[in-house]
Amino acid sequence: MSEQIPRYILAPPGSLSDRLRARLAPVGPLVQVGSVEELLGVAGEDGGRPPGWILLPPALDPSTIVELLGRLAGAGEVWAPLLLVESEGGPTILPLSTAYALTLEELGDRLEAGEGGAAALSFRRALDLLSRVRHDMNNALTVALAEAQLVLTDLDSESETASAIHIVEGQIQRIRDLVTELSAVRAPRR
Repeated sequence: MSEQIPRYILAPPGSLSDRLRARLAPVGPLVQVGSVEELLGVAGEDGGRPPGWILLPPALDPSTIVELLGRLAGAGEVWAPLLLVESEGGPTILPLSTAYALTLEELGDRLEAGEGGAAALSFRRALDLLSRVRHDMNNALTVALAEAQLVLTDLDSESETASAIHIVEGQIQRIRDLVTELSAVRAPRR
Protein backbone atom coordinates (compact mmCIF):
# COMPACT_ATOMS: atom_id res chain seq x y z
CA MET A 1 0.00 0.00 0.00
CA SER A 2 1.29 3.48 -0.84
CA GLU A 3 2.23 6.03 1.79
CA GLN A 4 -0.58 8.39 2.75
CA ILE A 5 -0.22 12.03 1.70
CA PRO A 6 -0.61 14.40 4.67
CA ARG A 7 -3.71 16.63 4.52
CA TYR A 8 -3.92 20.04 6.16
CA ILE A 9 -6.52 22.76 6.39
CA LEU A 10 -5.25 26.28 6.91
CA ALA A 11 -8.17 27.77 8.80
CA PRO A 12 -9.63 28.31 12.22
CA PRO A 13 -12.18 25.73 13.38
CA GLY A 14 -15.58 26.20 11.81
CA SER A 15 -18.42 24.48 10.01
CA LEU A 16 -16.55 24.03 6.69
CA SER A 17 -13.43 22.71 8.46
CA ASP A 18 -15.58 20.34 10.51
CA ARG A 19 -17.45 19.12 7.38
CA LEU A 20 -14.20 18.49 5.53
CA ARG A 21 -12.67 16.62 8.45
CA ALA A 22 -15.81 14.46 8.70
CA ARG A 23 -15.84 13.78 4.94
CA LEU A 24 -12.12 12.94 4.72
CA ALA A 25 -11.97 10.92 7.97
CA PRO A 26 -12.31 7.53 6.19
CA VAL A 27 -9.17 8.24 4.12
CA GLY A 28 -7.07 9.75 6.88
CA PRO A 29 -6.84 12.71 9.19
CA LEU A 30 -7.20 16.35 8.16
CA VAL A 31 -4.82 18.35 10.35
CA GLN A 32 -5.97 21.83 11.33
CA VAL A 33 -3.24 24.51 11.17
CA GLY A 34 -3.79 28.15 12.05
CA SER A 35 -0.98 29.91 10.17
CA VAL A 36 1.56 29.61 7.37
CA GLU A 37 4.34 29.48 9.99
CA GLU A 38 2.63 26.60 11.79
CA LEU A 39 2.43 24.72 8.49
CA LEU A 40 5.79 25.52 6.87
CA GLY A 41 7.88 26.69 9.81
CA VAL A 42 9.39 30.13 10.17
CA ALA A 43 10.84 31.50 6.90
CA GLY A 44 14.58 30.88 6.63
CA GLU A 45 14.62 28.21 9.35
CA ASP A 46 14.27 24.44 9.24
CA GLY A 47 11.03 23.03 10.51
CA GLY A 48 7.46 22.75 9.45
CA ARG A 49 5.38 19.78 8.53
CA PRO A 50 5.87 17.15 5.80
CA PRO A 51 4.55 18.20 2.36
CA GLY A 52 1.00 17.31 1.42
CA TRP A 53 -2.37 18.77 0.51
CA ILE A 54 -3.27 22.20 1.91
CA LEU A 55 -6.99 22.99 1.84
CA LEU A 56 -7.62 26.74 1.73
CA PRO A 57 -11.20 27.65 2.71
CA PRO A 58 -13.04 30.56 1.05
CA ALA A 59 -13.01 32.71 4.21
CA LEU A 60 -9.20 32.67 4.40
CA ASP A 61 -7.63 36.13 4.17
CA PRO A 62 -6.26 36.63 0.61
CA SER A 63 -2.96 37.97 1.99
CA THR A 64 -2.47 34.63 3.78
CA ILE A 65 -2.99 32.77 0.48
CA VAL A 66 -0.48 35.05 -1.27
CA GLU A 67 2.04 34.53 1.56
CA LEU A 68 1.56 30.75 1.41
CA LEU A 69 1.92 30.54 -2.38
CA GLY A 70 5.05 32.70 -2.26
CA ARG A 71 6.60 30.44 0.37
CA LEU A 72 5.64 27.28 -1.53
CA ALA A 73 7.09 28.55 -4.82
CA GLY A 74 10.54 28.61 -3.21
CA ALA A 75 10.11 25.61 -0.92
CA GLY A 76 11.69 23.00 -3.18
CA GLU A 77 9.14 20.44 -1.95
CA VAL A 78 5.97 19.19 -3.58
CA TRP A 79 2.93 20.72 -1.91
CA ALA A 80 -0.62 20.73 -3.30
CA PRO A 81 -2.51 23.90 -2.32
CA LEU A 82 -6.23 23.44 -2.98
CA LEU A 83 -8.56 26.44 -2.93
CA LEU A 84 -12.06 25.65 -1.72
CA VAL A 85 -14.89 27.66 -3.22
CA GLU A 86 -18.57 27.40 -2.41
CA SER A 87 -20.79 26.36 -5.32
CA GLU A 88 -24.36 25.13 -5.75
CA GLY A 89 -23.35 21.50 -5.29
CA GLY A 90 -21.26 22.19 -2.19
CA PRO A 91 -17.56 23.03 -1.85
CA THR A 92 -15.50 22.71 -5.04
CA ILE A 93 -11.73 22.29 -4.95
CA LEU A 94 -9.51 24.27 -7.34
CA PRO A 95 -5.86 23.13 -7.45
CA LEU A 96 -3.28 25.94 -7.35
CA SER A 97 0.15 25.15 -8.76
CA THR A 98 3.40 26.56 -7.45
CA ALA A 99 5.53 23.83 -9.00
CA TYR A 100 6.30 25.69 -12.22
CA ALA A 101 6.66 29.27 -11.11
CA LEU A 102 7.59 31.63 -13.96
CA THR A 103 9.33 34.93 -13.85
CA LEU A 104 7.68 37.76 -15.74
CA GLU A 105 10.52 37.48 -18.30
CA GLU A 106 9.84 33.74 -18.85
CA LEU A 107 6.12 34.35 -19.28
CA GLY A 108 6.85 37.14 -21.78
CA ASP A 109 9.16 34.82 -23.75
CA ARG A 110 6.46 32.15 -23.90
CA LEU A 111 3.85 34.62 -25.06
CA GLU A 112 6.22 36.00 -27.72
CA ALA A 113 6.85 32.43 -28.90
CA GLY A 114 3.17 32.21 -29.77
CA GLU A 115 1.71 30.47 -26.75
CA GLY A 116 -1.62 31.90 -25.67
CA GLY A 117 -1.84 33.37 -22.19
CA ALA A 118 -3.88 30.52 -20.77
CA ALA A 119 -1.91 27.88 -22.69
CA ALA A 120 1.37 29.18 -21.31
CA LEU A 121 0.17 28.42 -17.80
CA SER A 122 -2.14 25.47 -18.41
CA PHE A 123 -1.87 22.46 -16.16
CA ARG A 124 -4.75 20.89 -18.10
CA ARG A 125 -2.62 21.04 -21.25
CA ALA A 126 0.09 19.01 -19.51
CA LEU A 127 -2.48 16.48 -18.28
CA ASP A 128 -3.94 16.14 -21.78
CA LEU A 129 -0.45 15.48 -23.18
CA LEU A 130 0.21 12.92 -20.43
CA SER A 131 -3.06 11.17 -21.31
CA ARG A 132 -2.16 10.93 -25.00
CA VAL A 133 1.38 9.69 -24.24
CA ARG A 134 0.04 7.12 -21.75
CA HIS A 135 -2.49 5.85 -24.32
CA ASP A 136 0.07 5.59 -27.15
CA MET A 137 2.68 3.93 -24.91
CA ASN A 138 0.13 1.40 -23.67
CA ASN A 139 -0.80 0.51 -27.27
CA ALA A 140 2.84 0.02 -28.26
CA LEU A 141 3.59 -2.02 -25.15
CA THR A 142 0.57 -4.25 -25.73
CA VAL A 143 1.79 -5.01 -29.28
CA ALA A 144 5.37 -5.66 -28.05
CA LEU A 145 4.10 -7.98 -25.31
CA ALA A 146 1.92 -9.91 -27.77
CA GLU A 147 4.84 -10.29 -30.18
CA ALA A 148 7.14 -11.52 -27.40
CA GLN A 149 4.55 -14.06 -26.32
CA LEU A 150 4.04 -15.15 -29.94
CA VAL A 151 7.79 -15.68 -30.41
CA LEU A 152 7.87 -17.77 -27.22
CA THR A 153 5.34 -20.21 -28.68
CA ASP A 154 7.83 -21.08 -31.46
CA LEU A 155 10.83 -21.57 -29.16
CA ASP A 156 12.02 -24.43 -27.02
CA SER A 157 11.16 -23.30 -23.46
CA GLU A 158 14.65 -24.34 -22.27
CA SER A 159 16.56 -22.41 -24.93
CA GLU A 160 18.77 -19.40 -24.24
CA THR A 161 16.67 -17.32 -26.65
CA ALA A 162 13.46 -18.19 -24.79
CA SER A 163 15.09 -17.18 -21.54
CA ALA A 164 16.08 -13.81 -23.06
CA ILE A 165 12.56 -13.29 -24.45
CA HIS A 166 11.10 -14.01 -20.98
CA ILE A 167 13.31 -11.25 -19.58
CA VAL A 168 12.10 -8.86 -22.28
CA GLU A 169 8.49 -9.91 -21.61
CA GLY A 170 8.92 -9.19 -17.90
CA GLN A 171 10.37 -5.74 -18.59
CA ILE A 172 7.54 -4.90 -21.00
CA GLN A 173 5.01 -5.89 -18.34
CA ARG A 174 6.86 -3.77 -15.78
CA ILE A 175 6.78 -0.70 -18.05
CA ARG A 176 3.11 -1.32 -18.84
CA ASP A 177 2.35 -1.43 -15.10
CA LEU A 178 4.15 1.90 -14.62
CA VAL A 179 2.18 3.43 -17.50
CA THR A 180 -1.01 2.10 -15.90
CA GLU A 181 -0.11 3.93 -12.67
CA LEU A 182 -0.12 7.17 -14.66
CA SER A 183 -3.85 6.70 -15.24
CA ALA A 184 -4.37 8.02 -11.70
CA VAL A 185 -3.20 11.42 -12.96
CA ARG A 186 -6.16 12.76 -14.94
CA ALA A 187 -7.76 16.08 -15.71
CA PRO A 188 -11.26 16.43 -14.29
CA ARG A 189 -14.11 15.97 -16.75
CA ARG A 190 -15.26 19.21 -18.32
